[in-house]
Amino acid sequence: MATPFEYATTVAELYDGLEASSQNRFPSLKFDVGAVNSLFSPFFVAGFYFKTFMWPASFWEKIYEPAIRRAAGLGHASDEADPDRYEKAYAFCDVLVIGSGPSGLAAALSVGRSGAQVILTDEDFALGGRLNAERYEVDGMAGHAYAARAVEE
Repeated sequence: MATPFEYATTVAELYDGLEASSQNRFPSLKFDVGAVNSLFSPFFVAGFYFKTFMWPASFWEKIYEPAIRRAAGLGHASDEADPDRYEKAYAFCDVLVIGSGPSGLAAALSVGRSGAQVILTDEDFALGGRLNAERYEVDGMAGHAYAARAVEE
């Protein structure tokens, strides 16, 4: 099932029929001339371009900013209506824990065991973070098993 929508690849769940394409490469993915920028990355600190491309000021809006935005590889929004439905909730809690990795799970368990109402959120489709992929052992259990038990609790 092809979808016209673009997702952040770091959080998109894989499924059969997913179509993905590369962006931010020229002339091709195999030979990208923009990859030379990785050699200079130690010098490209956050916000360096605000200091570097200040002169002449008239160039910023017409030349510098459009070129930097193109190099950033921003995706394209679809013109089609979104066929998916999204759930939303208006919920209240005593503590909101953002991130369900090892520390997020530990925080949610600790606060929840004290009697407070907790909401545990994560950008991923599976709770547990790196516990699901690494060979960590927590409380004598494999990381993924601990994560599943913690989420269930």
